[in-house]
Order: sequence, then C-alpha cells, then structure tokens
Amino acid sequence: MRTAPLLGTAGALRAARDAVRAVPGSGDAVLVVAAGTPGGGWEVSWVGDARALLWDGHTLLALTRDHTMAEELRAAGVDAGGTWENVVTTTVATAGPATAGHVRGPAGPGTLVLLSDGVHRSLDAGAIAAELAVPRGSSATARALVEAALAAGTRDNATAAVVPLPREWTVDPDGAVTVRIPEQRA
Repeated sequence: MRTAPLLGTAGALRAARDAVRAVPGSGDAVLVVAAGTPGGGWEVSWVGDARALLWDGHTLLALTRDHTMAEELRAAGVDAGGTWENVVTTTVATAGPATAGHVRGPAGPGTLVLLSDGVHRSLDAGAIAAELAVPRGSSATARALVEAALAAGTRDNATAAVVPLPREWTVDPDGAVTVRIPEQRA
C-alpha cells in the first residue's frame, strides 16, 4: 500500500513479486492495485483474476481482463468456461511487464471498485451495480458487496474495496500523491 503512491501500481506489483519470491514456499496470490497519479487521474495494475471496475453512478465498466485459461481461450475464439475459469495464468510471483495488466484513467468523478473472484464470480454486473447504487459510505458498500457474495454462496475468498475518485489530486514535494476526497454522507 505504501509502494503504489510512490512507485505507481506497476512498482507495487514488482514489490509484491519480489516479496513473494524472497521467501521460498511462501505461496502465491492474485492482486489488483490502484493509485492516484501525479497531475490527476489514476492507474490500476493487476495479475490473475482480481478485477477492477469503474462505476460512474449509472454504468459499470470492466477495467481489467482476467488472467485465466478461460479468458485466454475465449480470446483465441474458443468457447471456454467451467474449470478453466479457475486456472490462473499470471500471479504475483510470475508478474512482469509482459504478463501484468495496466490501465490508466482521468481524475473523477467516479468510483473504482476492486474485487476478488469470490465477489465477481458470485455476483453479476447487475447485482454489483445495485449495491453500488445504494447511498452509503465506501466501507459500507464494500461490506455489502462481500455480504452479497457470501449470501449468493461463494466458497472463495470474498474481498472488495470501493474507492471514490476525487476531482483533485495534489503532489507533495517528495512525489507522494495526496487525494482529497470530500466527506461522504450515508
């Protein structure tokens, strides 16, 4: 979390990769990370099947493409799904410039929604949008997404983060990006 504002999201992925590789047998993971960029805007980097979505209050836009065998097969024109959805082709330990995904966007308005597969595989886009449309704070919305995934029967890890995009970013002299988010009222 401290790396992304200083080195960008690609730098945060590299730091996570190096940490995983430094401890043999420590396991592996998928990851999606978002950060503000100097001068305004945001960036997202990811590996695996963790997702980032952009919500503008009406429309939910997928920012990421799953790094799974099913997605690779679909990109090649093969109808795939089922167990292929669970075969991850890129992870934190294997992340590199050619294997990680990256996307950038402008400063707000809008909301970034970061989800693990336990949420996005249990809830369709309509259910996710319905939870985002309820006026409440970011933490409460993230909790509601996880609770909805659990109620839908997910058996995978269910994690959500909801990040309102500010209209203004500032850059400190040391290069750190400061986000000014107005107080939200539920």
